[in-house]
This record gives sequence, structure tokens and C-alpha cells, in this order.
Amino acid sequence: MNKKLSILFLIFLFIVSTMVGAQDIDPVDSMMKNLAETLDSGVIKSAPTTQSQLVGTWYDPNSNAKIVIISFLGNLYVRVYGACSPTPCDWGYSPAIAYATTVSNNVATGFTTDYDHGFATRIVTGKLVSGRLVVDIFTVMNDSRKNYYTTKTYTK
Repeated sequence: MNKKLSILFLIFLFIVSTMVGAQDIDPVDSMMKNLAETLDSGVIKSAPTTQSQLVGTWYDPNSNAKIVIISFLGNLYVRVYGACSPTPCDWGYSPAIAYATTVSNNVATGFTTDYDHGFATRIVTGKLVSGRLVVDIFTVMNDSRKNYYTTKTYTK
């Protein structure tokens, strides 16, 4: 990734951190590497350009889990915080692919992303339903434990 884009992105993270709280943004995150890989890969070039409905901090009303979604240069990034105690487990940012409801619609109302935690690989999907974010997390265990999935509904 070029130097100007890196600096621009760090400035963007600083501005966003003042809006959503510093605990939601970590500029030293591995996100810079993920951003470079995503921009270079070209997988999300045809993503819907209107992503504002997805962007924000979404909270699970039944736990301390939350999801932070940001848009940068037309690309979507998701940061999952799992329901750990006493504080949420930060999974970090992951580049996401945004989806509209049809090929001609330009408004993103869903996303997919994934995480590799070593002991498990997770596929995260989300979609807007009546102003709420419904998130499915499919977990593939890399040991003898069984694979599983969860569904949670988040609100802003």
C-alpha cells in the first residue's frame, strides 16, 4: 500500500475514534495489512457504494458483545467484540464484502467476513432486518471440538 493511503487511513481512524470512542478503534491493529491485501485483491470492487446503513457500533442487548462497522474508501471493515467477561474479546478488524438485495441496488444491507483465530476459523455474516443487524457466526474448530454457529440480533 502506498504511504499516502496509509497516512490517510490513520487520520481516518483517529477521526472515527473520536466519534465512536477510542476503545472501538486501534490504529496499531493488523488492519493496515488487511486493508492493503483487500485493496490489492480487487474482490470488493463491485460492492454497493452506499454503506451508511451498516456503518456504526451495534450492540447485543443480551451481553457485552458488539460489532463495529466502518467504511473506508468504499470498502467495509468489521470489528467483532465477543461476549467475554469482564470485558468483550476484541477479534480485530477484518475486511468485509458488502451486499445489496439485488444486482441493481446500490445500498448495502448485508456483509460477510471471516476470522482465523488459529484454534478456530469463523465466517461472519450480517444483514439488516427492520433496523436491526442480524449476525450469524459459523465456527469451524481446528481441534476435536464440534463446529457450531450462533445467531444474534444487534441494535445501534
